[in-house]
Amino acid sequence: MNCSGFIVGIHQQLENQHQFQFPQPLNQHPKLYDFIEGVSKQPVQKQKISPLEP
Repeated sequence: MNCSGFIVGIHQQLENQHQFQFPQPLNQHPKLYDFIEGVSKQPVQKQKISPLEP
């Protein structure tokens, strides 16, 4: 199961807490290169690393 969110609550002592509604998810998956100037999308070649033997 892939769960990429978190659950938060609204404290009951806050004024107008009963009127708060959580926004709908945007269904977007932003990456750092979308926000940081000078960082571009590059292919990444993953490498397998063998575990150390005792």
